[in-house]
Amino acid sequence: MKLITGMTLLTATLLSGCNASCTAGLCDKQLNNQPALTAQSKAEVRGLVQHFPLDSREPSQFPAYVALLKQQAREQGFSETTLDRAFADIHFIPRVIKADRNQPEKKLPWMIT
Repeated sequence: MKLITGMTLLTATLLSGCNASCTAGLCDKQLNNQPALTAQSKAEVRGLVQHFPLDSREPSQFPAYVALLKQQAREQGFSETTLDRAFADIHFIPRVIKADRNQPEKKLPWMIT
């Protein structure tokens, strides 16, 4: 259950990414300010942003987003059994996206372009 919850949170977090008003340049700056992210992680996030632009995310895109995450997990060596268990109860939750976009840190003046 913890793995499913963690994957749900990870997926929701990645899906929400920067807030809807975030530009690609600002997101790049934010990623570069995160020392915990490796170059590979940054590239993966940028790849997801290219496939699913931050300002045009729709619930209809979510299945393709999940498929892309599964593909990346397979490439990193996760088994089909693990993926099936992790993604068994993954679904788009609009209130999570709305809540994420209303986080105070996404409304600070330094984030405005």
